[in-house]
Amino acid sequence: MNIKISVVIPAYNEELFLPRLLKSLKKQTFKEKFEVIVVDNNSTDKTVSVAKSFNAKVVVEKNQGYAQSCNRGFFAAKGEIIARADADYVVPEGWLQEIYDTFKKDSSLIGIGGPTYPLESTWLENVFYYPFVLIWMYILKVFRRGYLFPNMAVKKEAFYKTGGWNTKIAFGEDQNMCVQLKEIGEVGIVPNMYVYTSVRKLRFLGLFKHLFGYSFANQINMAFGIQKFVGMESVRVVPLQAPRPDKPGFYLFFMPIVVSMLVLLGTIFLSVKPVQADVIKEGSKLAIVHIQTKITNFQKQLTGKLPISNIQNAH
Repeated sequence: MNIKISVVIPAYNEELFLPRLLKSLKKQTFKEKFEVIVVDNNSTDKTVSVAKSFNAKVVVEKNQGYAQSCNRGFFAAKGEIIARADADYVVPEGWLQEIYDTFKKDSSLIGIGGPTYPLESTWLENVFYYPFVLIWMYILKVFRRGYLFPNMAVKKEAFYKTGGWNTKIAFGEDQNMCVQLKEIGEVGIVPNMYVYTSVRKLRFLGLFKHLFGYSFANQINMAFGIQKFVGMESVRVVPLQAPRPDKPGFYLFFMPIVVSMLVLLGTIFLSVKPVQADVIKEGSKLAIVHIQTKITNFQKQLTGKLPISNIQNAH
């Protein structure tokens, strides 16, 4: 019986989180044959023994890096479809079935991706987090940027045509893969292909650093081709016990509210009295310099090379 789907899990010291993911993969309703590949990227804890205890296939990647680990796992995969999952994910029982059915229903698709929702967040955070994840994916799609994230799946033959993951970048390798896939075929967003992830980086960095010193800053860096990224250090935080992920349907009910707020802000912005083109141009230059200064200072602060008070003085 041919392997239909290979699930590749890059892992570096993930003994605390990996069991949750592997347990959820054991509960899949998917009846076809699939394999689970854990890529050990020089772990010094019990990651390998944990993976083997769940009968996962373990391959080793000595070159440190996420893209390097993805390449090792994807090129070792035997499935017709290759899915990728972070080690701190928990996947719903129908995750693999959704992936398989989506490709089967639309043969033109070569790559798909779904939203990633938080596990240990509060309901109030979820009201904004859940709708915004999908909105952000579609915004990136409209602006012709990469809109797939770690929760993704590709046809193996299409992956081989891309040449593999870009190991020269430290952030956004998933979005880069999306761009490569779009050059050779159709890539889709599948809302029902959702997964849950830990919020360890959010809790470790704090909301402000996570939004502006990690997520936003790194997107800006990507846009300007800057190869210095913020908050990429390993984050290992003990997970909360017995997570009980909610169904996304309840929180997606609030999507019209979130969209309305974004439309309102956009309307206010567009209603501002126009200014001369040269003023806009000069202001844009100053804004870019200001953002890059902020990014640099966040990087130094995160690595302990700049007191936090200096961030407030960067203008």
